[in-house]
Amino acid sequence: MFDRNWREYSFVCKRVTVQCLLALLAVGVSGCQREPEGPKRVPVSGVVTLNGKPLEGASVTFHPTGSTLGRGGSGESDAEGKFTVGNYETYGLVPGAPEGDYKVTVSKQKGVSSKPAPEGSAAPATVDGLETIPSRFSDFNATVLAERIPAEGKSDVKLELRTK
Repeated sequence: MFDRNWREYSFVCKRVTVQCLLALLAVGVSGCQREPEGPKRVPVSGVVTLNGKPLEGASVTFHPTGSTLGRGGSGESDAEGKFTVGNYETYGLVPGAPEGDYKVTVSKQKGVSSKPAPEGSAAPATVDGLETIPSRFSDFNATVLAERIPAEGKSDVKLELRTK
C-alpha cells in the first residue's frame, strides 16, 4: 500500500514540476520579443552624394522637428552613398524612424581620436576630429536639409550636398 501511494505522489510531483517549468519558459520567451518602445517606425533609406559623387562613411542623422514623435534615427553611408536609418534601443537596433518631419544632418570626420576622461573625473571621454562636411549640412542649428517621412516610409531619400 505504501509503495502505491509513493508512486502516485512521485508522478504528481513530476507533473507539477514540468508544468511549472513550461510556464516559466513561456514567460521568459515572451519577454524576449518586445515591441519597440515609442511610436511606430517606418523604413527610411536613401543615398547621400557630395558634389555628385557617393559619400562613403558619412553619418546621416534624422532629427525630429515640430510634432514628430520619437527619437529619429541615423545610419552610415556605404561606398555607394547608400544608407538605412535605424536607432539603438535598450535591446538592439530598431530599423526605421517614426513618420513625420525631420531636420537632417550629414557628418563625416577625419582624424578622429578618442581621449579618455581624466583619472578620477566624472567627465565623459572626448572625441576629436575635423568635420569635412560644411556646417550647412553637418550642424543641427545650420542645416538646410529637411525630409518628410510618410506613414508608409521612404526608400528614395536623396541628399545631394554641393560645396562648389
